[in-house]
Amino acid sequence: MNEVLLSALLGTLGGTLAAILSYLAARHTAKQEIQKLELANRQKQDETYFANARLHIETLYLPLNSNLTALDTAFELYEHRCKLGDEVKAREDFHDACEKCIEQITQLTSQGKDAYLTVRLEKRLRALIRFLRDSMEAQKVLTTNFWQEWQHQFKMEYKAAGSPEYSSRFKHLSHKEYDAEPIRKILAAPITTLQFKKQFRNDIDKLKTLIKEVTLGTMPSSILLIE
Repeated sequence: MNEVLLSALLGTLGGTLAAILSYLAARHTAKQEIQKLELANRQKQDETYFANARLHIETLYLPLNSNLTALDTAFELYEHRCKLGDEVKAREDFHDACEKCIEQITQLTSQGKDAYLTVRLEKRLRALIRFLRDSMEAQKVLTTNFWQEWQHQFKMEYKAAGSPEYSSRFKHLSHKEYDAEPIRKILAAPITTLQFKKQFRNDIDKLKTLIKEVTLGTMPSSILLIE
């Protein structure tokens, strides 16, 4: 009798286990299919996004690239003249070049053409203009803790998502909890400093790369990944 019950029990457990495994396999397959569909949809959105941006290459992206190239050349000339001992006049001329570049970019964007900039490019461009304006008047290097800035941004996005208050789970986040060192982000620096040169070169290079994503079709993995 016990053997009969045991055999029945094992049969039931076997059937249940088979059903569970079948369910998990079907769920995994469905999840993979959903991910494939999401990826295909995202790629299609990316293609449409860049196709619309490329309609404005001649009127927006090429003039913008030309302005950035002129500013980069002006900085190279500034450095060369400083080596020759003409630092004061060189600094004044570079200031003028910054003002001219900012004015030209502002004219482009004020006409509503910034609506056709990619998200990452627009964000970088605004950051460069802000950095140049602040640096032209800066007497010392100004930085901020990138971790604190990220934490504040997360807090704002968390509230915007509909949460009634900032979750205590993220309220006391610390870089130490993630074994990460706080990153000092440069907000402004006198143009004579190494910090200015490093930030300026980095911004120009990133902007030109983002412009090439549109003009040459070197599409990133996803436009949703904003730097």
